[in-house]
Amino acid sequence: MPTILVNGVLSNHRGSFADATPGQWNLRLRKAYSAFLAAHLYSVNYPFTPISWVTSLQAGRLIDQILGATLIIGAALLHWHIASISHPLPVTWSFGAGSQPFVLLEEGRGSDERRLFTWKPRYYWVLALTESVLLAAAWIEPQSLVSRSIVVVIVGVSWIVGLPAAPRAFRLRPLANIDAVRTGVISWERLANVLGR
Repeated sequence: MPTILVNGVLSNHRGSFADATPGQWNLRLRKAYSAFLAAHLYSVNYPFTPISWVTSLQAGRLIDQILGATLIIGAALLHWHIASISHPLPVTWSFGAGSQPFVLLEEGRGSDERRLFTWKPRYYWVLALTESVLLAAAWIEPQSLVSRSIVVVIVGVSWIVGLPAAPRAFRLRPLANIDAVRTGVISWERLANVLGR
């Protein structure tokens, strides 16, 4: 199989440039579309309260206010990182005492790390268009079980694929990094409630 140089990267060529590094224009388009998807995800099933959807416990509302906002805002931010992936990225999970999932992707990590799959840049548009269709379906009846399930799956996939693509500092402290955004959103919601909107 011949090896060719594509955008400065050696790759095996099978008659397609599907695994080639995306160009700058493509990356910009991905990032713009990821912002649209993130906004749509945030608004389609608002507020994101997965614990309250499953249980009717009063404590579930408090957990949802803290955890739900963090998960949905984090997923929205991670859309940007998924759109920025320009090379194949191993998505791994670390096991063992003291290990942190998704945070150490460097070589030589040891046997306590398992590769779940390899994310390739060519997957982005398939994922983005699939997510667009699913969000459109969820928008039709936002409080239905199907709609809520769609949002939970999209949030989960966003965290699984996006966290390894995020910068190391973000991976080490994902909850701390979006705390300011979450606080701002909660403050905005309370202000809107006070103003009667």
